[in-house]
Amino acid sequence: MIKFEEISLDELKNLIYLSCENDNELVEKYHSLNLDSEEKYTLEDCVNETFQRIVDAEEEIGVDKYRVVYQGEDIGYVVLFEDILYSYAIAIKYRTKEILSLWWKGICDLFENEFVTMIYSNNTRCLNFLLKNNMEIVETEDNILMLKNI
Repeated sequence: MIKFEEISLDELKNLIYLSCENDNELVEKYHSLNLDSEEKYTLEDCVNETFQRIVDAEEEIGVDKYRVVYQGEDIGYVVLFEDILYSYAIAIKYRTKEILSLWWKGICDLFENEFVTMIYSNNTRCLNFLLKNNMEIVETEDNILMLKNI
């Protein structure tokens, strides 16, 4: 069973790190810092950038932050506000078909109705997952895709 437990900003950074650790593909290919940069940023750089974006969103609009727990173990995090799935990930070792299915169902249950999320168009791994899980592309701007659950 997957549980989502509300957390503070203080608890979030370690969960972002946990979610990205050992996922070289995420850091090197899909994180926004490394999209168009000649310089290659590290895991720590990517974690810090993700965390800072969430801090900024918290200050501007307020966000709901959750720790994702599976069998008593922290496996990731989810950040959302209103009808937007803002930031989310689980640790690579937990990305099995069964756990991903439970995790996604839990995310959908956090929203009362339809919701959207945005990803970079080069993030084919995440895009394929979202499309398989009843999300559809509803808007494209530059290299960003907006997807909505259907």
